[in-house]
Amino acid sequence: MPFEYLIVELFDRDGRELSRRVKIDDDFLGQSDKHFFEIERGTHFVSLGPPYNFTPEERKIRLMDTTPTNPRMVRFDVV
Repeated sequence: MPFEYLIVELFDRDGRELSRRVKIDDDFLGQSDKHFFEIERGTHFVSLGPPYNFTPEERKIRLMDTTPTNPRMVRFDVV
């Protein structure tokens, strides 16, 4: 199965990047500010760990045709 590449970002109200645990499907796989995630091609549900003060609550994404130099970016913002 080919792998795809994903970066998950979280920003506060002033535009500063924050660190939060990243949940992809049903597993916590790392931190939002540390690295990209290498996961299988297909549809995935991406969310963050607590505190739950971010929007959107969850993102449904379809990963396809990404590379380490051109990953998919998913952004969450603190509310």
